[in-house]
Amino acid sequence: METKSIKHWVVNLSLTASFLLPTHLAANTVSIMPMGDSITQGVRGECGYRRALSQALAKNPGCAVTFVGSRSGAGDNSNIPTDVCQTQNTPHEAIPGIRAEQILNNIDSRITNHQPDVVLLHVGSNDIYKDRSVDDTLEDINSLLDRVYIKQPNATVVVSNVIPWSEESPDPIFYAPFENNNRDMLADTAQLADGIASMVSTRSSAGESVALANVRDNFDNDLMTIDGVHPNPVGEVHIANKMVDALYKMGACGGLQADVQPPITYIGVPATQDAVLTSNSILSGTALDEGGSGIDRVRIAIQNSEGLWLDHASGTFNAAFDETIVATMTNTTTNSTDWSISTNLPAGDYRLYALALDNNGNQVEEAAGNGQPAKNEKVWTNRAFSVEALTAPKLFPTHGTKLRSKYAVFSWEGMDPAIDEFRLSVGSAKGGKHYYDSNGLGKNSRVVVTGLPTDGSAVSARLWFRKAGGDWQFIDTSYTTAKGYKRLRGWSWRR
Repeated sequence: METKSIKHWVVNLSLTASFLLPTHLAANTVSIMPMGDSITQGVRGECGYRRALSQALAKNPGCAVTFVGSRSGAGDNSNIPTDVCQTQNTPHEAIPGIRAEQILNNIDSRITNHQPDVVLLHVGSNDIYKDRSVDDTLEDINSLLDRVYIKQPNATVVVSNVIPWSEESPDPIFYAPFENNNRDMLADTAQLADGIASMVSTRSSAGESVALANVRDNFDNDLMTIDGVHPNPVGEVHIANKMVDALYKMGACGGLQADVQPPITYIGVPATQDAVLTSNSILSGTALDEGGSGIDRVRIAIQNSEGLWLDHASGTFNAAFDETIVATMTNTTTNSTDWSISTNLPAGDYRLYALALDNNGNQVEEAAGNGQPAKNEKVWTNRAFSVEALTAPKLFPTHGTKLRSKYAVFSWEGMDPAIDEFRLSVGSAKGGKHYYDSNGLGKNSRVVVTGLPTDGSAVSARLWFRKAGGDWQFIDTSYTTAKGYKRLRGWSWRR
C-alpha cells in the first residue's frame, strides 16, 4: 500500500491573522485543476464557474494561477459563444453526467499527467440522481481524496458541498435519458452536503491540506440556476466566490485577502417566479458581499412584456434603459444590505432585474457593453412577475387640506369591491407612522386620528389596502397641521 508523505507548512507573518500555509501555495504560480461534472464544465449555454473564478483571481495582483487539465471549453452546445467560454484559458477535468465512482476509476492518470497544486472538486449529485446511496457516494469521494494525496502528496483539495437541486423536477426533455428514480433530490443532496462537510473537517483536523467550499450556503436555486440543477451566471459567480474564500483560507495567492468577489443580489419580493403582485408593491431583497468591502449600491431595472424599460422618474416605459434606478438600502453591514424600491405599475407582465456593486468596484456583470440586462443574457439576478391592479379608494380629507386640530377624521370611499382590508398610518414623512398606526381595519372605512401636532407642520397619511391573500398597495396624501389655540365646542387646545 502506498503511504502519504508528510506535508510541510510555513507561517506567513505578514498577514493580519495567522495562517498555516502549505508551502506550494505561498509562492510561485499555483496550478489549479477543476474536477467534476457539468456544473464544473458548464452546459446548455453556460460557461461554468471556472470563468468567474479565473476572472476573480486575476484581479488580485499577488495571485499567479494557471488552470490545468485534459479538457477545455464549456461543452459541445452550439449556442455557447466561443469568445466567451472557450478562450478563458481554464482547462479542466469535468465531464457532464459523471459520477464520483467513475472519476475514481481514472483519477490516478489525471493527477499524474498534470501534477496540480490544487484540485477543486464538485461531484456527487449525479451519483444521487442515478440512484447511488449517499453513504456509497461519500465513500467514493473519500477514496478520491486518498488517491489525490497518494499521487500528489503536497496537493491541496477544495471540496464543494454540492449546490442543492430544485424541489421541482428538472427539464423532462433534457433529463429523459436519466429518469430512473423518484428520489427526494433536495433532501438527499442536503444529506450528501452534510457528509462532505464532516469528511473535510475530519481530514483537515488530521493535518491534510483540504478545505470546504460552502457553495450550498445562500444558494438560491430559483434565482441561480437555468433548470433547477445547473447554475446560471449568477450561480456561477456564487460558486466561484466560495472557491476563492476556500483558496484564500488555505493560503493561495499568498493568503492575500483582497476583495475580488462580486456581491450576489437576492430578490425577496417577488418571492417566486411569476408571482402575482399589486400595482403599489414594494420590490425588495438583499445583497451579500463575500469579499467584505460592503455594498456601494443596488441597481434596479424593470422590463415589461414588450421589452421596454421603466423610467422610474416618469413612471413610463420606453426603449431607453434607465441607468439611474437605484434601490434604497437599509440595515447595511460590512458585507450585506437590505434593498427596496417602491413601484406603481399598471396591470401586466414584468421582469425585475437587480445588480449590486461593492465598494471595491466588483459586480457580477462585466464592464463591457452598456450594462443593459437582457432576458437571454441573465447577467443580473432576475425574476418574472405580473401585476394585478386594484382600483384605489379616495381618501378624505383630500390632499393638501389644512387640518383644524390635533384630532382628524379620515375616511375613504369608491373602493374596488375586491378590497377587503385597510390600514391607515400617519407620520411626518411618507410612509411614517409615529403619529398614528391603525393596524388592521378589516373593511372599516373610517377612523379618528388623535395626537396630531398643532404647529403648522406637514404630515403625511398612507392608506394601505389589499384583497385577501394579496400584497398591500397604498396611496399617499399630505396635509398641513393646525397651528396655535383652537376652541371647538368647549374644547381647549394648548400649544
